[in-house]
Amino acid sequence: MPHVSRHFPARSKLGVAVLSLAVAISWVAKNELSANPFNAPAVPILHDDMGGESPALRLLTSASSIRVISQTIQRDSTGKGGAEHIILSAPPGVSAPLAYNLPPVSVIAETKLVARVVCSRPGVQLAAMVVLPRSIDSRTGNPREVMLRSGKTAPAGNWQEIIVDDLPTQLADQARIVRAQRQPADEHEAYVSQVVVLAPGGPGVTEIWVDDISVQGVIARQPGTAATSQSNAIVQPVSSNVPAPNLIADPTQQFAKSPAVPRVIQWQGEPFELLRTLGFDAAWLGRTPTDGEQAEALRLGLLLVCPPPAAPQMKGGLKRQFPAVMTWDLGSLDDPAGIEPVDGWRQALLEHQAEPARPAMLRPSGMVREASRLADLVLIGRPTLGSTRTWPEQAAWLGQQSRLVRPGTPIWAGVETQASRRFSSQIANLRSDAAAAVVPATFQQLSMATTAALCMMPRGFCFQSQTSLAGSTPENRMRALALELTNLRLGLVDPWVAAGKTPLAARSTWPEVTGLLLKTERSHLIVPLRWGPHAPKSKDSTKPTNAGQKNPDQLCFDLPGVPETSEAYVISVSGSHRVPGRRVTGGLRVSVDDL
Repeated sequence: MPHVSRHFPARSKLGVAVLSLAVAISWVAKNELSANPFNAPAVPILHDDMGGESPALRLLTSASSIRVISQTIQRDSTGKGGAEHIILSAPPGVSAPLAYNLPPVSVIAETKLVARVVCSRPGVQLAAMVVLPRSIDSRTGNPREVMLRSGKTAPAGNWQEIIVDDLPTQLADQARIVRAQRQPADEHEAYVSQVVVLAPGGPGVTEIWVDDISVQGVIARQPGTAATSQSNAIVQPVSSNVPAPNLIADPTQQFAKSPAVPRVIQWQGEPFELLRTLGFDAAWLGRTPTDGEQAEALRLGLLLVCPPPAAPQMKGGLKRQFPAVMTWDLGSLDDPAGIEPVDGWRQALLEHQAEPARPAMLRPSGMVREASRLADLVLIGRPTLGSTRTWPEQAAWLGQQSRLVRPGTPIWAGVETQASRRFSSQIANLRSDAAAAVVPATFQQLSMATTAALCMMPRGFCFQSQTSLAGSTPENRMRALALELTNLRLGLVDPWVAAGKTPLAARSTWPEVTGLLLKTERSHLIVPLRWGPHAPKSKDSTKPTNAGQKNPDQLCFDLPGVPETSEAYVISVSGSHRVPGRRVTGGLRVSVDDL
C-alpha cells in the first residue's frame, strides 16, 4: 500500500483540496443502491389442509401426566378436506406440545407459521421448534433445539388463526438465555423443524381441532449439508494467553487518549494486531474485556469500546480496571421503557469512574433526541446494503437524524461492512452457493457510505461486522482490503472532520455532481458527491482544443468566498497533484480533468 503523506505543498493564503473518489463515482453510475428483489407478496411454501389418511400431529413429551386419549381425522361434508381432532388429558398449568414435522425451513425475517385451531379451553398457542446445527447439546449429543413461542393465545369455542413470526428476533433472545447458562448457542444456519401447537391443560379433558397448517419462508438445505466455513469461526486473539498484569502501576496515569475521529470495528474474535494493521483505532466488544485483552490492546495502541461492568464491579473504581477502554457502550435505545435503566447505568458510571470521564455511547432507533440527552455520544446508521434506498436518500436521512441530536452531542456514523442477516439469509437460501451466505461490502460501497455520512460531520466511524476478518476466503480478504483502503481514505479527511465546522455545498458544472465543502481555518476540502444515473464523463483527449479554449466536458467546482490566491490540489491515497483554479464571480473555480 503506498505511503500517504498528510503534508501538502505550501499555500500562499488558503488551500483547496479535492478528495479523489474515482472508483466510487464510476460505481454510482452503475448502481445507486442495490435494488431489493424480494418485494413480491409472500406465498406459502407449504400448506396442509389436515385431510390426510392418518393424523399428522404427534405428542412431543413423554411425561406421564400428559396423554392422548383420542386422535382422529374429521372430514367435512365433501369428504375432501378435514381437521385433526385430538382429545387429551393434561394437568392445569401445563401445555401439551403437539408437533407437525416440516422440511427444514430457514429462520429468516419472512418465515411465518400459521395454523387454524379451535379448542375447548382458552390459551392455545403456536410455537416453532428451531434446530441450531452448529451447537451440540451436551446431554443428547445432537444439535441443540429451542422452542420459540408466539406469545399470543387464542380464546375458546371458535376457529382462530394463530401465527408465530419474527423468528430471528425471538431466536436471538432465546440464544442469549442459553448462553447465559454457559451453553453454546450459535444462531447461524438455524432452521425450523416442527410447528408445535401448545394445547392448554386443565380439569377433565381438552379437545382441540387443528386445520390448515401453512408455512411462509424459504426451504433450507438438508441438515448436515450446510457448509460451515472455517473462516467464519471465531478466532481467539493472541491476547487471550497474555497473563493478567497490573495494567496501571501509576494511579495518576491518564486513560489512553481517543483519536480526533476514531475508526472503530465491531470485534468478532480477530487478533488485535490484524485490526491495527487494517488501520482501525478501536475494537468494539460485546462484553467487558479481560486483563489479557487490555494488555494486548495497550501494547498495540488499540483502544476498546465495550459495555460497562456490572454495578458491584464498579465499586473498586474503573480507572485501574479498564485503562484501554475509550468509550462505554450503553446499548440500543428503541423503546421508552429503556430510558430509566440506561439513565441508572449512566449515573453509576458517573459515580464510580475517575477523571477524565470516558464518554458513554447509545445506539438509538427512532429515539435520537432522547438518546442524545442520556449519552455523551450517539451512533447513527441504518442498513444500506441490499436496500432500495438511493444514496441521496441515505444522506438526507442522516442529515435529518443529526438535526434531532442535542446541540453539542458528538455523532458516530454506523457503516455496514456486510449485508444484513435478513438479506444474506435470503441470498443463501435462494442460491446453492454457500459463499452467498455472507455478502461483503465493496470499497465502492464503503466509500459512498462514508461520504454520505460526512453530511452530518461525524466525530467517528463505527464499522459493523458480523464475521471475523481473519478468515482466508476471497470474501474475507476482499472485505479486509476494502476496509484498509477505506481507513486510508478517511485518514485524509481527518483534519477537516476534526475541525467540526458545518459543511457547505459546492456547485459543479456537471448537474449530477455536487460537492461537500469541509473547512478548517486555512484550507477547504471538496468531497465530490455523484448522484446521477449516467457514467462519469472524462476529458476527450482525442478532441483538439485551442489554447485557452474551454472544455465543456471538464468538471469544475465553484467555491464561494475563496480568494483567487489559493492553491488547489487533488488528493488521494496514492498522493496529490495540483489542479488549476481561476477567479469567478463570488469566489474561485477549480477545474478537475478526471477523478
